[in-house]
Amino acid sequence: MALNNLVLNQEDPKIAMHHLSLAFRLVNEKLSGNEAVSDTTIAVVLTMSHYYRLQAQFSQGLVHLQGLERMVKMRGGISNLKREQYTLAQKIFRADLEYSLHSGTCTRYTVQDIESNDTFCTSESRNLDFYKNKAISCTLVSLPLSTDLLILLVDTISFTLLLNDAVVGIAPPLGGHKLHNTLLFLGYRLLSMYPLGDCRPKNSLENAIHLGLASFISTFMRGLDGKVPVNPLLASLLRSSTRELSKSKCGSPEALLWLLLMGKASISESLDDTWLASDISQTMQVLNLQGLTDVQQKLESFPWVYALHDKEVRPLLQSIEGSHSDALTA
Repeated sequence: MALNNLVLNQEDPKIAMHHLSLAFRLVNEKLSGNEAVSDTTIAVVLTMSHYYRLQAQFSQGLVHLQGLERMVKMRGGISNLKREQYTLAQKIFRADLEYSLHSGTCTRYTVQDIESNDTFCTSESRNLDFYKNKAISCTLVSLPLSTDLLILLVDTISFTLLLNDAVVGIAPPLGGHKLHNTLLFLGYRLLSMYPLGDCRPKNSLENAIHLGLASFISTFMRGLDGKVPVNPLLASLLRSSTRELSKSKCGSPEALLWLLLMGKASISESLDDTWLASDISQTMQVLNLQGLTDVQQKLESFPWVYALHDKEVRPLLQSIEGSHSDALTA
């Protein structure tokens, strides 16, 4: 299944790390020779940036990402590299997006650089009336979101519906290449609106939905261990946003629940996420939800990939459900 190819590395982590270490031996030879901007050299430098990201040595990884940018320019720009080596260009886009999500900066490349025709986002998605007339049960369509974010939100919902159907066999499998490109396209559009480290939207709902989508994209950007890399910036923004949204008069309890659960799915275990449990429990009580089944029904209106995200939140929801049952029988 294409989903597994994106979120889980099929190679044994020890073997993968061995391959990464070989890159260090090759890079000096390549960079000092006549192949400074060859496909092989670019791939080696890209691998090194990935290695440093996995080791949480982001400053070193950023140096290699900057080197990649210069090498791409020497090859005639990213558009030229796409024509010559599309798969390599796609991996550069992914590295760029991963580092931007972590550092909070703008991406080095643009939405226009991504091939939008090679995604699961249809051309009809540019028309809001298309969504309002479709059978997509989105409780947020009538809420105060900017047009660009609303379109992106429902684009993402539409994509997850396709993905969920493909996972259970209702729809044909989605090709890994196009699936990957769709995630890049969604991620670049998201950060082009509000980079995580820039000024956040004043509208608490706009801010929450944007951060929820950032968390959604992050859950696909996993390391060799299959886990989402630590992102303190996103975790901090999520916590602040949930507080603001819970106090907002124009907030949405459903959106708050989705944001909290997406936070649980994307925040590393090495960071403090104890606050999520109580906030999720309180929001479930507001919505009169008893347990996992009730929550899943609510999540049908939001970007949620059951095969990927359920396993991250299931233990917590089962614990909350047990606590609610104990309280009722006490």
